Amino acid sequence: MRVTLRVVAAAAAAFAAPTPAAAAAPRPITIDPLDAPVAAAPFLLDANADIPLTGRAAPRAEIQLRARCSLRPCAMRVVADRRGRWKAKLHVVVPPHRTTLFVRAGPPLAEPTAERRVTLDPAPRPGGAPELALVGDSLAQGTGPRLPAALPGWRVTVDAVSGRVLWTGLGILDTVRRPTRRPYALAFSLFTNDHPSRAAELATAARQSVAGLPRGSCALWATIARPRIDGVSYAAANRARAGRARGPRRPAHPRRPVGARHAPPPRVAAQRPRARHRRGLPRTARSSTPPPPAAAASSRARATASGGAPRGALAAA
Repeated sequence: MRVTLRVVAAAAAAFAAPTPAAAAAPRPITIDPLDAPVAAAPFLLDANADIPLTGRAAPRAEIQLRARCSLRPCAMRVVADRRGRWKAKLHVVVPPHRTTLFVRAGPPLAEPTAERRVTLDPAPRPGGAPELALVGDSLAQGTGPRLPAALPGWRVTVDAVSGRVLWTGLGILDTVRRPTRRPYALAFSLFTNDHPSRAAELATAARQSVAGLPRGSCALWATIARPRIDGVSYAAANRARAGRARGPRRPAHPRRPVGARHAPPPRVAAQRPRARHRRGLPRTARSSTPPPPAAAASSRARATASGGAPRGALAAA
Protein backbone atom coordinates (compact mmCIF):
# COMPACT_ATOMS: atom_id res chain seq x y z
CA MET A 1 0.00 0.00 0.00
CA ARG A 2 2.82 2.35 0.87
CA VAL A 3 4.61 1.51 -2.39
CA THR A 4 1.50 2.37 -4.38
CA LEU A 5 1.14 5.72 -2.61
CA ARG A 6 4.76 6.59 -3.34
CA VAL A 7 4.35 5.83 -7.05
CA VAL A 8 1.22 7.98 -7.23
CA ALA A 9 2.96 10.87 -5.44
CA ALA A 10 5.96 10.71 -7.78
CA ALA A 11 3.71 10.75 -10.84
CA ALA A 12 1.78 13.74 -9.52
CA ALA A 13 5.01 15.61 -8.82
CA ALA A 14 6.23 14.87 -12.33
CA PHE A 15 3.08 16.26 -13.91
CA ALA A 16 3.11 19.33 -11.66
CA ALA A 17 6.75 20.25 -12.47
CA PRO A 18 7.29 22.50 -15.52
CA THR A 19 8.55 20.77 -18.62
CA PRO A 20 11.96 21.79 -20.07
CA ALA A 21 10.31 23.06 -23.27
CA ALA A 22 8.01 25.35 -21.28
CA ALA A 23 10.90 26.60 -19.15
CA ALA A 24 13.02 27.40 -22.23
CA ALA A 25 10.39 29.35 -24.17
CA PRO A 26 11.88 31.46 -27.03
CA ARG A 27 12.55 35.06 -26.13
CA PRO A 28 10.32 37.48 -28.05
CA ILE A 29 11.90 39.90 -30.51
CA THR A 30 12.05 43.49 -29.25
CA ILE A 31 13.31 46.83 -30.62
CA ASP A 32 14.91 49.33 -28.25
CA PRO A 33 13.70 52.95 -28.40
CA LEU A 34 15.91 55.51 -30.11
CA ASP A 35 17.45 58.35 -28.16
CA ALA A 36 17.15 61.11 -30.78
CA PRO A 37 15.69 61.77 -34.23
CA VAL A 38 17.57 60.36 -37.21
CA ALA A 39 18.99 62.84 -39.71
CA ALA A 40 17.90 62.32 -43.32
CA ALA A 41 19.95 63.59 -46.28
CA PRO A 42 18.48 64.53 -49.68
CA PHE A 43 19.11 62.18 -52.59
CA LEU A 44 17.63 62.97 -56.02
CA LEU A 45 13.89 63.47 -55.38
CA ASP A 46 13.86 61.61 -52.03
CA ALA A 47 15.88 61.44 -48.81
CA ASN A 48 17.92 58.61 -47.31
CA ALA A 49 18.92 57.75 -43.76
CA ASP A 50 20.70 55.03 -41.78
CA ILE A 51 18.61 54.09 -38.74
CA PRO A 52 20.67 52.59 -35.87
CA LEU A 53 18.60 49.82 -34.29
CA THR A 54 19.22 47.53 -31.32
CA GLY A 55 17.09 44.94 -29.57
CA ARG A 56 16.78 41.49 -28.06
CA ALA A 57 15.83 38.07 -29.40
CA ALA A 58 16.61 34.44 -28.84
CA PRO A 59 20.32 33.57 -28.93
CA ARG A 60 21.53 33.07 -32.51
CA ALA A 61 18.09 33.92 -33.84
CA GLU A 62 17.66 35.52 -37.26
CA ILE A 63 15.63 38.74 -37.37
CA GLN A 64 14.23 40.47 -40.43
CA LEU A 65 13.82 44.26 -40.28
CA ARG A 66 11.36 46.03 -42.54
CA ALA A 67 10.26 49.58 -43.25
CA ARG A 68 8.11 51.27 -45.86
CA CYS A 69 10.33 53.21 -48.27
CA SER A 70 9.57 55.51 -51.18
CA LEU A 71 8.91 53.02 -54.00
CA ARG A 72 9.21 49.63 -52.32
CA PRO A 73 9.84 48.18 -48.84
CA CYS A 74 13.34 48.35 -47.39
CA ALA A 75 14.45 45.19 -45.58
CA MET A 76 17.52 43.52 -44.12
CA ARG A 77 18.38 40.55 -41.92
CA VAL A 78 20.48 40.41 -38.78
CA VAL A 79 21.49 37.59 -36.42
CA ALA A 80 21.47 37.91 -32.64
CA ASP A 81 24.59 36.99 -30.66
CA ARG A 82 24.86 34.23 -28.09
CA ARG A 83 23.39 36.52 -25.44
CA GLY A 84 20.37 37.42 -27.56
CA ARG A 85 21.47 40.97 -28.40
CA TRP A 86 21.36 42.33 -31.93
CA LYS A 87 22.13 45.63 -33.65
CA ALA A 88 21.92 46.88 -37.22
CA LYS A 89 21.71 49.97 -39.42
CA LEU A 90 18.66 49.92 -41.64
CA HIS A 91 19.14 51.98 -44.80
CA VAL A 92 15.89 53.63 -45.90
CA VAL A 93 14.84 55.91 -48.76
CA VAL A 94 11.74 57.98 -48.02
CA PRO A 95 9.99 61.04 -49.45
CA PRO A 96 11.65 64.26 -48.31
CA HIS A 97 8.60 65.48 -46.38
CA ARG A 98 8.22 62.35 -44.24
CA THR A 99 9.12 62.84 -40.58
CA THR A 100 7.87 59.54 -39.12
CA LEU A 101 8.76 55.97 -40.03
CA PHE A 102 7.73 52.64 -38.50
CA VAL A 103 10.30 49.84 -38.32
CA ARG A 104 9.03 46.29 -37.85
CA ALA A 105 10.98 43.20 -36.77
CA GLY A 106 10.11 39.52 -36.83
CA PRO A 107 11.27 36.08 -37.94
CA PRO A 108 12.11 35.69 -41.63
CA LEU A 109 9.15 34.88 -43.89
CA ALA A 110 6.73 35.54 -41.02
CA GLU A 111 4.59 38.36 -39.70
CA PRO A 112 6.44 41.04 -37.68
CA THR A 113 6.18 40.71 -33.92
CA ALA A 114 7.72 44.05 -32.86
CA GLU A 115 7.35 47.64 -34.04
CA ARG A 116 9.15 50.89 -33.25
CA ARG A 117 8.36 54.44 -34.32
CA VAL A 118 11.31 56.43 -35.65
CA THR A 119 11.41 60.22 -35.99
CA LEU A 120 13.25 61.61 -39.02
CA ASP A 121 14.90 65.02 -39.26
CA PRO A 122 14.90 65.91 -42.98
CA ALA A 123 17.54 68.26 -44.35
CA PRO A 124 16.63 71.26 -46.54
CA ARG A 125 16.75 70.72 -50.29
CA PRO A 126 18.71 73.40 -52.17
CA GLY A 127 17.50 73.99 -55.70
CA GLY A 128 18.58 75.68 -58.88
CA ALA A 129 21.91 73.85 -59.27
CA PRO A 130 23.01 70.84 -61.32
CA GLU A 131 23.06 67.64 -59.31
CA LEU A 132 25.57 64.83 -58.99
CA ALA A 133 24.11 61.74 -57.29
CA LEU A 134 26.74 59.31 -55.99
CA VAL A 135 25.88 55.66 -55.25
CA GLY A 136 28.57 53.58 -53.62
CA ASP A 137 30.10 51.72 -50.71
CA SER A 138 32.52 52.77 -47.96
CA LEU A 139 34.75 54.52 -50.51
CA ALA A 140 31.83 56.74 -51.45
CA GLN A 141 31.31 57.50 -47.77
CA GLY A 142 34.82 58.93 -47.66
CA THR A 143 34.82 60.77 -50.99
CA GLY A 144 31.25 62.10 -50.82
CA PRO A 145 31.91 64.91 -48.29
CA ARG A 146 34.88 66.13 -50.40
CA LEU A 147 33.02 66.38 -53.69
CA PRO A 148 31.18 69.70 -53.06
CA ALA A 149 34.52 71.51 -52.71
CA ALA A 150 35.76 69.93 -55.94
CA LEU A 151 32.51 70.76 -57.80
CA PRO A 152 31.59 74.37 -56.96
CA GLY A 153 28.09 75.27 -58.07
CA TRP A 154 26.92 71.65 -58.00
CA ARG A 155 24.55 69.96 -55.57
CA VAL A 156 26.12 66.67 -54.50
CA THR A 157 23.94 63.97 -52.93
CA VAL A 158 25.29 60.64 -51.70
CA ASP A 159 23.76 57.23 -51.02
CA ALA A 160 26.54 55.03 -49.62
CA VAL A 161 26.58 51.97 -47.37
CA SER A 162 29.68 50.22 -46.07
CA GLY A 163 30.21 46.77 -47.55
CA ARG A 164 27.69 47.30 -50.35
CA VAL A 165 28.04 44.94 -53.32
CA LEU A 166 27.33 45.70 -56.97
CA TRP A 167 23.71 44.62 -57.37
CA THR A 168 22.66 45.98 -53.97
CA GLY A 169 23.98 49.39 -54.96
CA LEU A 170 22.39 49.28 -58.39
CA GLY A 171 19.09 48.23 -56.79
CA ILE A 172 18.88 51.58 -55.05
CA LEU A 173 17.75 53.02 -58.38
CA ASP A 174 14.56 50.97 -58.06
CA THR A 175 13.91 52.42 -54.58
CA VAL A 176 14.47 56.14 -55.13
CA ARG A 177 12.43 58.50 -57.26
CA ARG A 178 14.45 60.15 -60.02
CA PRO A 179 13.89 63.20 -62.23
CA THR A 180 12.31 62.46 -65.59
CA ARG A 181 13.04 65.74 -67.39
CA ARG A 182 15.80 67.50 -65.48
CA PRO A 183 19.27 66.20 -66.46
CA TYR A 184 21.67 65.06 -63.75
CA ALA A 185 24.91 63.13 -63.34
CA LEU A 186 24.74 59.66 -61.80
CA ALA A 187 28.06 58.43 -60.37
CA PHE A 188 28.90 54.94 -59.10
CA SER A 189 31.66 53.77 -56.78
CA LEU A 190 30.97 50.03 -56.65
CA PHE A 191 32.45 46.58 -57.31
CA THR A 192 35.28 46.88 -54.77
CA ASN A 193 33.43 44.33 -52.60
CA ASP A 194 32.89 41.92 -55.52
CA HIS A 195 35.23 39.32 -56.95
CA PRO A 196 37.12 40.55 -60.05
CA SER A 197 36.16 37.40 -61.98
CA ARG A 198 32.60 38.80 -62.25
CA ALA A 199 33.64 41.47 -64.73
CA ALA A 200 30.78 40.56 -67.09
CA GLU A 201 28.27 41.51 -64.40
CA LEU A 202 29.94 44.89 -64.05
CA ALA A 203 29.56 45.47 -67.79
CA THR A 204 25.86 44.61 -67.56
CA ALA A 205 25.39 46.94 -64.59
CA ALA A 206 27.14 49.80 -66.42
CA ARG A 207 24.83 49.32 -69.39
CA GLN A 208 21.74 49.27 -67.17
CA SER A 209 22.80 52.41 -65.32
CA VAL A 210 22.28 54.62 -68.39
CA ALA A 211 18.82 53.24 -69.13
CA GLY A 212 16.03 55.69 -68.46
CA LEU A 213 18.22 58.74 -67.88
CA PRO A 214 16.80 62.06 -69.10
CA ARG A 215 18.30 63.72 -72.11
CA GLY A 216 21.54 65.49 -71.23
CA SER A 217 22.32 63.18 -68.29
CA CYS A 218 25.31 60.88 -67.89
CA ALA A 219 26.51 57.94 -65.79
CA LEU A 220 30.02 57.86 -64.34
CA TRP A 221 31.79 54.75 -63.02
CA ALA A 222 34.89 55.05 -60.85
CA THR A 223 38.00 53.11 -61.80
CA ILE A 224 38.70 50.21 -59.46
CA ALA A 225 42.14 50.23 -57.83
CA ARG A 226 42.59 47.19 -55.63
CA PRO A 227 45.09 44.32 -55.27
CA ARG A 228 44.46 40.98 -56.90
CA ILE A 229 42.06 38.50 -55.33
CA ASP A 230 42.89 34.81 -55.79
CA GLY A 231 45.37 35.84 -58.44
CA VAL A 232 42.72 37.68 -60.51
CA SER A 233 43.28 41.34 -61.36
CA TYR A 234 40.66 44.09 -61.66
CA ALA A 235 42.05 45.17 -65.04
CA ALA A 236 39.45 43.16 -66.93
CA ALA A 237 36.68 44.70 -64.83
CA ASN A 238 37.93 48.21 -65.63
CA ARG A 239 38.02 47.42 -69.35
CA ALA A 240 34.51 45.97 -69.26
CA ARG A 241 33.22 48.97 -67.32
CA ALA A 242 34.75 51.47 -69.72
CA GLY A 243 33.58 49.62 -72.83
CA ARG A 244 29.97 49.05 -71.81
CA ALA A 245 29.38 52.44 -70.22
CA ARG A 246 29.83 54.17 -73.58
CA GLY A 247 27.29 51.97 -75.34
CA PRO A 248 27.77 50.00 -78.56
CA ARG A 249 30.71 50.96 -80.70
CA ARG A 250 30.18 52.53 -84.09
CA PRO A 251 31.74 50.87 -87.11
CA ALA A 252 35.07 52.28 -88.20
CA HIS A 253 33.77 52.61 -91.78
CA PRO A 254 30.31 54.21 -92.06
CA ARG A 255 29.35 52.10 -95.09
CA ARG A 256 30.44 48.73 -93.74
CA PRO A 257 28.68 46.68 -91.05
CA VAL A 258 30.27 45.99 -87.69
CA GLY A 259 32.68 43.07 -87.89
CA ALA A 260 33.25 43.35 -91.66
CA ARG A 261 36.80 43.23 -92.81
CA HIS A 262 37.87 46.60 -94.04
CA ALA A 263 39.90 46.70 -97.24
CA PRO A 264 43.20 48.57 -96.98
CA PRO A 265 43.28 52.01 -98.56
CA PRO A 266 44.32 52.03 -102.23
CA ARG A 267 47.97 52.59 -102.78
CA VAL A 268 48.98 55.71 -104.63
CA ALA A 269 51.62 55.07 -107.27
CA ALA A 270 54.76 56.96 -106.40
CA GLN A 271 55.67 59.43 -109.16
CA ARG A 272 59.28 59.38 -110.17
CA PRO A 273 60.95 62.73 -110.10
CA ARG A 274 61.67 64.03 -113.60
CA ALA A 275 65.23 63.84 -114.69
CA ARG A 276 66.90 67.21 -114.65
CA HIS A 277 69.42 68.59 -117.11
CA ARG A 278 72.85 69.55 -115.97
CA ARG A 279 71.79 73.18 -116.32
CA GLY A 280 68.77 72.60 -114.01
CA LEU A 281 66.00 72.40 -116.59
CA PRO A 282 63.79 69.32 -117.12
CA ARG A 283 64.56 67.37 -120.25
CA THR A 284 60.90 67.30 -121.24
CA ALA A 285 60.69 71.02 -121.01
CA ARG A 286 63.87 71.46 -123.06
CA SER A 287 62.68 69.16 -125.87
CA SER A 288 59.04 70.20 -126.11
CA THR A 289 58.98 73.82 -125.03
CA PRO A 290 60.54 76.35 -127.42
CA PRO A 291 63.06 78.74 -125.90
CA PRO A 292 61.86 82.20 -125.07
CA PRO A 293 62.49 84.98 -127.65
CA ALA A 294 65.20 86.65 -125.59
CA ALA A 295 67.13 83.39 -125.26
CA ALA A 296 66.80 82.71 -129.04
CA ALA A 297 68.05 86.17 -129.90
CA SER A 298 71.09 85.86 -127.67
CA SER A 299 71.84 82.43 -129.16
CA ARG A 300 71.77 83.84 -132.71
CA ALA A 301 74.01 86.67 -131.70
CA ARG A 302 76.59 84.28 -130.27
CA ALA A 303 76.42 82.07 -133.41
CA THR A 304 76.92 85.05 -135.73
CA ALA A 305 79.87 86.24 -133.76
CA SER A 306 81.52 82.81 -133.82
CA GLY A 307 80.64 82.06 -137.46
CA GLY A 308 78.37 79.18 -136.76
CA ALA A 309 74.62 78.54 -136.71
CA PRO A 310 72.77 78.47 -133.42
CA ARG A 311 71.40 75.19 -132.11
CA GLY A 312 67.86 74.82 -133.28
CA ALA A 313 68.39 77.06 -136.33
CA LEU A 314 68.86 74.07 -138.61
CA ALA A 315 65.61 72.61 -137.51
CA ALA A 316 63.92 75.91 -138.19
CA ALA A 317 65.51 76.14 -141.65
